[in-house]
Amino acid sequence: MTLSTQTDPAVLTVEEVRLLTALGFVAAGRGDVSRAERIFKGLMAIRPMRAFPYIGLAMAYMNGRRVDEALQVFNEGGQALRALDLANASHNDEYRELLAFRGLILQLAGRNHESQMDLHSAAVGAGPGSALARRMLGLEAPDVGPVIRDQS
Repeated sequence: MTLSTQTDPAVLTVEEVRLLTALGFVAAGRGDVSRAERIFKGLMAIRPMRAFPYIGLAMAYMNGRRVDEALQVFNEGGQALRALDLANASHNDEYRELLAFRGLILQLAGRNHESQMDLHSAAVGAGPGSALARRMLGLEAPDVGPVIRDQS
């Protein structure tokens, strides 16, 4: 992989953003909240209209057993998406993805009523966040590949 050859060093290529995202999720998975925090906060600055940096940082906090901070990240993410003047943020795929992951974290925190509310809100739509929410609610079976039936 080559790094950006663009003349503006502040602009990252799609590949560079993907690499940073992957590194952030590795750090989050290892419980390295400090590194994940630096990576995802940087990604928030350059991709504020996308859900993935908020989800990554929240997952890092969750892995570090910092539930309140994880939920705060989702609140900030939702506010950021609305503040950027997106039309109909409640119908936006990025927003629904945030809601689905927030529902997951609320569920893991034992806050089931709040989790159900977020998941039901996120389940409306066709994007990946909506599909995740429907699976978590048991409204849609996960894709497990082809079903092999006994022919006897």
